Formats: sequence, structure tokens, C-alpha cells
Amino acid sequence: MNNSRQLYFDTLPYHPQPLHLETLTSYISRIATGNFIANVSQVAKLLMPDYHERNVRNLSDFTPPRVEVIASATARTSSEIRALTFHHLVQNLGRASGSQPQSKFLSGSVDTYLRYCPICLEERGYRSLLWRFSDLQVCKEHQVALLDQCPHCMERIPLFPNTLDMFCCPNCGGNLSHIECEYTAPDELAYSTELSELLELLLVPSELQSAGLSQQLAMNIGSRLQRIRKVIGITRDDIRKHAGVMPYHSLGIENADPERGALFHEYLAYADYLNERMLEQYPSISLMLDHETGAGLLCRVVEDALCDTNNLYNQIATTVERVKRQTNKYRESVLLQGVFDASIDIYEEDKAVSQRAVARYLNISRRKLRGCDGAVDLVNMINRGELTDAQEFLDSHLNL
Repeated sequence: MNNSRQLYFDTLPYHPQPLHLETLTSYISRIATGNFIANVSQVAKLLMPDYHERNVRNLSDFTPPRVEVIASATARTSSEIRALTFHHLVQNLGRASGSQPQSKFLSGSVDTYLRYCPICLEERGYRSLLWRFSDLQVCKEHQVALLDQCPHCMERIPLFPNTLDMFCCPNCGGNLSHIECEYTAPDELAYSTELSELLELLLVPSELQSAGLSQQLAMNIGSRLQRIRKVIGITRDDIRKHAGVMPYHSLGIENADPERGALFHEYLAYADYLNERMLEQYPSISLMLDHETGAGLLCRVVEDALCDTNNLYNQIATTVERVKRQTNKYRESVLLQGVFDASIDIYEEDKAVSQRAVARYLNISRRKLRGCDGAVDLVNMINRGELTDAQEFLDSHLNL
């Protein structure tokens, strides 16, 4: 029976190529509409005869079981069908690729109803995997807000409606693409633009994945995040307090350990907090790496991991070290100026200018005073009455 169904479907004239980052539900809807298949029930009979009709109605964009059945029915390869799902994203991050593991890893990250850019839908005629991600609020190409409901009846739209019409609302029949769009201000585009770039990297097969080394890529990503965290002085407990990612899950991200149960949205939260701290302490890093948000930082990490280089970490570590040196130099300059002023005040009171007296005057420890380059020499010169030499000595240190 299945062979006769397959032979019948293979005679249908419309077998289009899947489009870049198209969803599985979109692709099946296009095939069905192009071949005058009227509803999901007929899809189940003609395209997916080995699937229970209920499972077809609940079809989402997670990789379904028996991909080869859909591949055979649509005259495509299994690889092409998997590319219409979240398969490559979970593989690139070292996770299992079945429907259930994908659903668990992406829980809290993908919406269960349609979200879409009306301009993209009209121009391209298909739905994008990017739109499935709840954090993506804006289409980076058209700079319009993604819609999450019908603009006519305000009802939410199923991913795979029984009508199979991608352009009309299954509830009211209204056209989903011929509407006025809400354009987004440029400063609101940053996160969605950088998140789109990150997802576009992760939703396609990497060279490491193609070579069967998906776990290596996930380890490359995790180790880079860990090294960045350490070099800017953040603990896993800091990430728990400020980003809500438990240390157990942070360790899973850093070690690429799927058993620890870190979810995709926790990768984003982890990167958001790293980026927030870098902006506070080392704003020049973000300018150097040409990113603004945590999604942008994670995108740079993935790019570096894909190339298997340490360029990103080296750039960050070098910048952090330079900033620390500049900060320490500034603090020492402030302290040295304070030592000079305190020593002059004590000297003008006709008192002995000593390390103890100056430290007490500044309310610091003598150890801290001795640790400041030039401070002891400055105290001794002023104690001997060599005020002009002391001023020149101070000026030379402040101008270094």
C-alpha cells in the first residue's frame, strides 16, 4: 500500500527545493498547496502515510521520527529535511537531535504559535526558522516588528493549520501579508540583528558537524565562554545571582555536558551577563569586537570556535590586561598625589614626615603606602626639606 501511495505522490508535478532556513511546516504547506492538497488529513495520507494523522496535525519544526519517510515522499534527501528543523542548532551545541531532546533544549526559546514578518512572507512566500525564536522581536532585514497574531482578528495562528494556506489566517481568512507594518527604531534593532546572526550560524551545518565532530564544536564554544568569564573576574555564582543560570548549568555550558541540562535560553542569559559586565568594566572590548549585546558576544564566540582559533580570547585578555594596567596606574597616581599633599601638610606643621604619619593622615596601611611606586622616596625627600625635588619627582611619575 505504501508503495502505491509513494508512486502516486512522486507523479505530482510540484517538488520545489527547500529554501534557506525554511521551516518544515512551511515546506510541507508549500508542497501541499502547489499540488492542490486541501488539508492536513490529505497530507497525512499522501505525504506521510507512516504517520498517525494526529501526529501530522501536531507537526512542528522539531526533527520528526522517520525523516526518511518525508524525504522519500517529497523527493528530497534526509539531510535536506533535517535542515528544515532545529537539527543543526542542537547538533552544533552538542545535543541529541531527536524531536524530544530538541523540544527540551529549546523550551522557553521557541514559540508554539506562528510569528512572522509580513514583508518577508509576501516577498519570499515561506516561513523562516528564525521567526520561531521568542527573543527575536524584529526582522533585521526590513526593520519591522515580528507579528505573533493575526492583525485582523487578533487570534494566534497555529504553525500547521488545517487550511495549509500560509498567507491567510485560518481563523478569519484575513490576508497576513497585506498590512501596515510597525517599523522599529534603529537603536532597538541591535539585539534582534545580533541574535539573527547567531541563529544563522547555528541553524546550518558546521564543518565540524559535517566531520562528525559536533561535540568538539560545543566544547570549543564552552571553553571560550569559561575563559572569558575568568579573565573578567566573574564566578558561576555571580551568573546565578544576576542571570538566573544555576552553577550546575553554567558548568554544563562550559564543559559541553548535555547531562547537566543547560537550555538554549541559558546560553543567551550567560552571554548577556558576560557582556553586561564587560560593558561596565571594559567598554573598549565591545567596540573592538563590533558587538553590542550578549547575543553578539555569543555570535563572536561561535565564529571563533568554528575557526578553532583563540583570537577572540586573546583580544579580550589583552584588552583586559591593558585596562587593568591603566586603572592601576591611575590609582597609583591618585595615591602618590595624596602622599605628596599629606607629607606637605605634615611638614608645614613642623612635624616629622614619616611613613607612619602619612599613612595615618591618609587613613591607609603602611603596607599600601610602601606598595605605591615612589611613595616612600617622596616621604623621605619632604622629610629632608627637599620640596622642589619632591615636586619634580611627583611630576615625573605622574607624566609616565
